[in-house]
Amino acid sequence: SQLDHQAGTHYIDGEWMQGESDTEFASVDPATGEELATFPRATAADVDAAVAAARREADGGAWSPLHLSERRNILLVMPDIAEEHP
Repeated sequence: SQLDHQAGTHYIDGEWMQGESDTEFASVDPATGEELATFPRATAADVDAAVAAARREADGGAWSPLHLSERRNILLVMPDIAEEHP
């Protein structure tokens, strides 16, 4: 799928982008201590790019004409969709 993670990248503005940092951090199961996955560490520039993309979307993208209740309804069903398409 389009959201399949690519190592060392961040999903920004609808595409996978190589981050500025080559370091990663682990997601750990707090109950077992088991490492579940690793993710690239974002730099300030990576965060700035993500925020700028979100601002562009909020100001004129597909979400901007939607009423708050429509956005809410979409976000509420996303976990179900993610479970159906692992």
